[in-house]
Amino acid sequence: HLTNVDDWLKVNRVVSNDDSILLRLAFAFLALCLINTVGILLAKFLRRSGITGLLRALGASRSQVFCQHLVEVAVVATLGAAVGLLLGIIGLKAVQQLYGAASALDAGSTNYPALTHFDPIGIGWALALAAVSTVAAGLYPAWTIGRLPPSRYLKSQ
Repeated sequence: HLTNVDDWLKVNRVVSNDDSILLRLAFAFLALCLINTVGILLAKFLRRSGITGLLRALGASRSQVFCQHLVEVAVVATLGAAVGLLLGIIGLKAVQQLYGAASALDAGSTNYPALTHFDPIGIGWALALAAVSTVAAGLYPAWTIGRLPPSRYLKSQ
C-alpha cells in the first residue's frame, strides 16, 4: 500500500494535528469578535434611538429603519474588510522581507518566497466571511432598533 507524503506523515505521526486546533481557535476568536460587534452596534443604535423614533414618527416603516441600519452595518463591514486586507498586505510584505533576509544569509536555503504569497481564492473567502459575518452580527441590533415604539422617544424630545 503506497501513500502520498501527507498521508505518510499523518500515519507515522511525524507532524502534529495543529491545523485543526488553530482553525478552531480562529473561529472561536471570530465568534468573540462578533459578539463584541453585536454589543457595540446595539449600543450605537440605541444611543441614536431618538433620531430613529423621529424617523418612525415622520412615516418611516420598521423595514425602512431596519434596512437603513443594515446598510450602515454593511458599510462598516466593507471598510473593516478593506482595512484588514491592507494590514494583511503590510504584514505579508514584512514577512517577505524577513524571509528574504534569511534566504540571503543561508546559501542552501529552500524556496522561502514560495511560502509568502497571496492566495486570491483564500483572500476572496476571507473577505466574504468578514462581510457576511459582520452583516449577520448587525441583524439583531438593526432588528431591535426597528422594533422600538416612536412614541416613547418623542415624549422626551
